[in-house]
Amino acid sequence: MSSMTSSGRSTVALVTAVSLFAAGLVLGGIGISRVLEARSAEGWPKVPGHVKSSELEIESEAVEHRHLGTELDSYRAKITYEYVFEGRTYLGDRACIDSGNADLPDRAYDLLKRFPADSAIEVHVNPKNPTKSVLDPSLTSSASINPILGLVLVVAGAGTFFFTRQRARTS
Repeated sequence: MSSMTSSGRSTVALVTAVSLFAAGLVLGGIGISRVLEARSAEGWPKVPGHVKSSELEIESEAVEHRHLGTELDSYRAKITYEYVFEGRTYLGDRACIDSGNADLPDRAYDLLKRFPADSAIEVHVNPKNPTKSVLDPSLTSSASINPILGLVLVVAGAGTFFFTRQRARTS
C-alpha cells in the first residue's frame, strides 16, 4: 500500500514530465547545433596545414559508483596545428566538431593516429571567421543521435504531462 497521496503522485509525475521535456530540449538543441555546424564546416574551404603537436590528455575524475569504481578516466586528443588562410597564419586546436573523444580512448587514439605531430594536414577554415577551424568536420555516431534522443525525451515528457493531467481530471 502506497503512502503517497494522489496529489503527491501527480506532483512527482509533473516534475518528471517537465524534467524530461527540458532535458530533451537541451539535448536536442545541442545535437541540432552540432549537426548544423558539421554540415557547414564540410563546406568550408580546405587549406594545407601542419600539425605542431599531437598528444593524449588523460583526466581522472574521482566518482563514487558501485559498478564503476572510484575513478573514471577521460581521454582527449590534444592536437594543435598551424594553417595559412588568405595570407595570414593561424593556430588551431579543434580536431573534430563534437567532443566525442571525451571518455573514449579509441576515439582519441584514432585522432592521434590520423593527425600525428609534424604531419601535413588539410584544415577546414570558416571563411567568415578564419580563427575558427577544424580538422575533421564529421560527427561521431553518438553525436549524430543526440537530436533523436532529445526528441524522444521531449515526447516522453509531453506524454507524461498529458497522461498525468488526464488522470487528474478523471480522479
